[in-house]
Amino acid sequence: MAIARPEFDLAIIGGGPAGASAAITAARLGARVALLEAGEFPRHKVCGEFVSAESLDILRDLLYGLQEEAQVLSAAPVIDSVRLLLDHAFTAAPVLPPAPVTRIISALSPVATVGSG
Repeated sequence: MAIARPEFDLAIIGGGPAGASAAITAARLGARVALLEAGEFPRHKVCGEFVSAESLDILRDLLYGLQEEAQVLSAAPVIDSVRLLLDHAFTAAPVLPPAPVTRIISALSPVATVGSG
């Protein structure tokens, strides 16, 4: 009995923001993509969840076509200020423009396949 082997045009190792973005983009261009991630989602990693305001257009492009697109963007908490602490003193400043914190990758399983079948 022969074992069926999956065929992919591209294998991407790492399902973080860069790997997931590359997989989505390649799949939209017609590639059969295997996205491999060793970790489990969702995971708490603040630096990976923060989306700077300058990146929002890219995020909207990546989410385009998903039913949850508007919900993900509108439900994201917004970081509109920061506090810097040193010893017993602190200062506060606004974040301009305010930036959302998202969890767009949480729907992916540890090993996900994206592509054109």
